[in-house]
Amino acid sequence: MRPLIVGLAIGLLVAAAFVRRWHRRPPARPAKPPPVGVLTAAVPARPLAEIARARGLATDPIRDARLEVDKSEYELRFLAGDVLLKRYPVALGPRQGDKQRRDDGCTPEGEFRIVERVVQSEPRRWRDVWMRLNYPLPEDAERGLAAGLIDREQRDAIVAAGERREIPPRNTRLGSGIGIHIGGITPRDWTEGCIALQTADGVEVAGQVRAGTRVVVRP
Repeated sequence: MRPLIVGLAIGLLVAAAFVRRWHRRPPARPAKPPPVGVLTAAVPARPLAEIARARGLATDPIRDARLEVDKSEYELRFLAGDVLLKRYPVALGPRQGDKQRRDDGCTPEGEFRIVERVVQSEPRRWRDVWMRLNYPLPEDAERGLAAGLIDREQRDAIVAAGERREIPPRNTRLGSGIGIHIGGITPRDWTEGCIALQTADGVEVAGQVRAGTRVVVRP
């Protein structure tokens, strides 16, 4: 009988300690609301291909497609020529300003081209829908050379890749591996400099562009 009483007493003490510890835990932090005016879902909700066909445009891919990213609005816009077809919310890198070097957390700004495109049939990971941009650009190479971040040989290789619209060298201090991919938009600043879309949005966008599509990233 005595061991049973001792065991019950120990159990009560452990339970009391757990309750006290649980009550001391700080409440969960609420998700940070998006800035006023920032999209939380694609607009309009209709499928992109349907919108394009309603305007008499061929699809798969959409002819004269162009992507514009407005960093201040956390928004990607899909255009055909000068016609805006659809807008998508995005997540970006955590730091403000134009990208200067590897691991600075900034999303680069400028006019790019898609130089690699991957679209898996059942995307699960962020790289299963991937549109690589040709960062660093020749102008980034000139800046990097002047700042002592790269040497002349690296500068020349980046410039040559830019002229050929190929993937630039990936092993310089300017950074590489910048693109548009899936992975979600919560929080708004979770990437390492890329542009992230919600999965369904990324599949839709990637399905209507090809290598060579222009991508303009604005501050």
